[in-house]
Amino acid sequence: MGLVNYGESDRIVKLLTPGEGVVSCMVRGARKSKKRYGGALDIGNVVEVSMKQGRGRLPLLLTVDLSHGHPHLRGDLIRLTLMSYMVEFVGSLAQEGHEATKLYGVLQMALLLLDGVTHPPGVLFRWALEAKALTFAGLAPQLRRCALCGEELNGELVYVNASGGAAHSSCSRGERLSLDWCLQVEKARRTTLADSIDVEPVSGNRWTLHDHLAWHGSRSMKSRVMLANIEEANP
Repeated sequence: MGLVNYGESDRIVKLLTPGEGVVSCMVRGARKSKKRYGGALDIGNVVEVSMKQGRGRLPLLLTVDLSHGHPHLRGDLIRLTLMSYMVEFVGSLAQEGHEATKLYGVLQMALLLLDGVTHPPGVLFRWALEAKALTFAGLAPQLRRCALCGEELNGELVYVNASGGAAHSSCSRGERLSLDWCLQVEKARRTTLADSIDVEPVSGNRWTLHDHLAWHGSRSMKSRVMLANIEEANP
């Protein structure tokens, strides 16, 4: 899921697991020998690992076996960047020591679909993944009724991160959005990811759900800037 340099030659690896959420471990000498694990620990890979408890707080990584490397998307900058963003987005919702079966499953399905398509999917695919992941983490965006007054959405709408969803502009201030956007994202949240690959997105802020997570998590995704630049250059 992620790598962090530690000391002069080691790395801390963060893995997303279905049973224990985020698991961190130490990889001794990882930066001295590129051949030790090859590309098995690249972001997005599905791996099987063995560990042992070392002297420090973190367990030591012993072996890594690559189960799936999603090789087809790695030659496509757009899909590769989208993969990095999706891994970071879902990973930021998982917690250490907490079961994350649904988060793990939706990410794995998204990466398999991304690896299998012959062209980059439309932005609705990302919105669908974001909405599903937020839902599985207990932060489901409210897109059917006003997040403040509870009435059916209509007229001029805004997105209120503090309230967790769409609201009437008469109820609060926020980022403007359309009812069509709410309906499309809500449908994508409730249907399979594959159904969102080639659907033309409605107009609207492309980063509403990212900002929803950033507000609740108090940080923005590092991969967002590069993905935003690529999406703007390839609408």
